Amino acid sequence: MAATSTPLTFDRVARIIFGVAIGMAVLGLIYYLRDALLPFGVGCLIAYMAEPLVQWNLRVTHLRRRLVPVLLSMLEIVLVVGGIVAIFMPEFTSDCHKVGDLVRRYASADTAMDFLPQGFHEFVHANVDLHNIASLLHSSDMRSALEAALSAFSSSLGAIGSVIAWGIVLLYVLFILLNYPRIMHGIRSIVPPRFRHISNPIITNVSGTMKRYFRTQALIAAIAGVLYAIGFWIVGVPLAAAWGIVCGVLFMVPYVVYLSLLPVTLLCIVVSLDSGTDFWVMWLECLAVYAVVQSFSDLYLTPRIMSKSMNLDPAVILLSLSVWGTLLGFLGVILALPLTTVAIYYYRFYILHETPQQIENSEN
Repeated sequence: MAATSTPLTFDRVARIIFGVAIGMAVLGLIYYLRDALLPFGVGCLIAYMAEPLVQWNLRVTHLRRRLVPVLLSMLEIVLVVGGIVAIFMPEFTSDCHKVGDLVRRYASADTAMDFLPQGFHEFVHANVDLHNIASLLHSSDMRSALEAALSAFSSSLGAIGSVIAWGIVLLYVLFILLNYPRIMHGIRSIVPPRFRHISNPIITNVSGTMKRYFRTQALIAAIAGVLYAIGFWIVGVPLAAAWGIVCGVLFMVPYVVYLSLLPVTLLCIVVSLDSGTDFWVMWLECLAVYAVVQSFSDLYLTPRIMSKSMNLDPAVILLSLSVWGTLLGFLGVILALPLTTVAIYYYRFYILHETPQQIENSEN
């Protein structure tokens, strides 16, 4: 039997144009509101990753309502984070004081750097307020230092720091966790019933991709952070534990961890000038730490922990980070790989007409 095709009437063309216009309007609205949507997106991400802990507390407490398990989960997270801070804060404070002394000596000294061009030395002194950094690090009031760091990070994100306070993100997390099942059901119910046979598999696939990426990538990032801290400690970099935490957080987004190379390089310069340590040896050892941890992660951690990897080439990963970051800002950088994976999946499914089994087999 020959396949029948729907006639291309004026009404159908008008519907297609109207649908495309609505889609473009929605995308334009998301782009316009991307800064305001960032706190909500961060809250959704945190709630999504905390939901397994809420489910575990529901099973343990045998309660039907989610209020107590949600509050208990948030309390457990706060206690764990607070315990880590309490354990490492004394050493962190001591290291901050030591680094502050080193920076102050470097800022006050007129020492030439034989291992680097003198112009670099002059550029750092002219463009970096070393005395202010030294005072901040050497201050006994670590609360002011943390507030300054948070303020700097918030200003880099834009929306969270200047438009909405960080506390709003916690409120988003609380309310999303309280209504998590209803929200997930509501997302499916938004689509008209006649289109749900198309939307439900898409929602299921997106949810599965997000779950597979964020939860496994968080575990990989935690392991990588520990390895970075150990590596920096072996090399002798001050604040090794702090730099390990920073690198672990940056590791959530592929290749963004290399942004920490610049402050680590400056720290190597300061340490080498003060202690007489060979800068190039220390710097090359730090590069070796980055190379070893990244190679161990790419060649061992990701294939073993992430049973179904994202299966993306490095060039595609960098391109997806650039495209989604341009479209949605920082939120796009966070969601770049899952969105790219889903887009490739449905391109192969709808355009190339490959079956889900073929796609899954090609990824393994």
